Amino acid sequence: MRLSVGPAPSSWGAEKLGGLYRDLARSPADDVYLGETVCPDRSCFSDGWAGRIGEDLARAGKTVYASSLILVRDDKHRRAFRHLAQQVGRIEINSAAFLGLAREYPAIGGAFLNVYNSVAARILAEAMIERIVLPCELGLESIISITKQFDVATEVVVHGHIPIATSNMCPTARCFGWDDRNCREVCRQHPDGIVLEAGDRPMFRIEGLQTLSAATYCLVEYLGELEQAGVDTVRILPQRGQAARVVWVYRDVLDRRREPRDALEELKALSPTGLCNGWFLGKAGWVYESPN
Repeated sequence: MRLSVGPAPSSWGAEKLGGLYRDLARSPADDVYLGETVCPDRSCFSDGWAGRIGEDLARAGKTVYASSLILVRDDKHRRAFRHLAQQVGRIEINSAAFLGLAREYPAIGGAFLNVYNSVAARILAEAMIERIVLPCELGLESIISITKQFDVATEVVVHGHIPIATSNMCPTARCFGWDDRNCREVCRQHPDGIVLEAGDRPMFRIEGLQTLSAATYCLVEYLGELEQAGVDTVRILPQRGQAARVVWVYRDVLDRRREPRDALEELKALSPTGLCNGWFLGKAGWVYESPN
């Protein structure tokens, strides 16, 4: 299976993002996604910067995609993404507003297009989408029903803080009493997000306009099941300071150089708010369970 790394948020800042992509250039990742998908007001990907990063990654043997916004508010955002697509040459579409670009560029259908069955997968394939990222909330049985009923390349998120909701109003700004029109980009002061607890455990993590899982979603023990299901690519959602290391861990397991149980122990050490995989197993999302 191919191994991809999803887009990192611009709240990390240009310096940290540059370091991430330099590390990924030396990693065994096959595909790398660039672009601000959450909030257009904080994007670092302008003035040719993304194009230069894309060229560096391509020279390192990576296939590079420009990722679109999830929520598109006006034509300015459409023009900005078209400019990014021209620099990078391949795209990931996270909003139906950009589906027309699939006829101009090699295109991946992002998870936010919400493909929950083979009928939706067929519709996207007819729109010239080459590969579909399945929603994180799909369990193994649902993934199998899509891959077996319709011959389409699929990608599944296997590691990272997974998105639960994306809002037009910024919960991060409102935590500090700011409104959306004067947010002061407070998310940049919290590049790892703000953890919210429910009861006695971390439950959610707000990052800009998004609400994410507080725990790290982890399917390192289920890569064999995904391969048997016909999944083509597995995706890691980057976390600051550890993305390249996580890529190496997953590559070693995929290539059978390392046992999943051993890899799990290292990934636990990298995840201070714990691991989860409940959705994949049809259980409560915060649960983590190993195979029997």
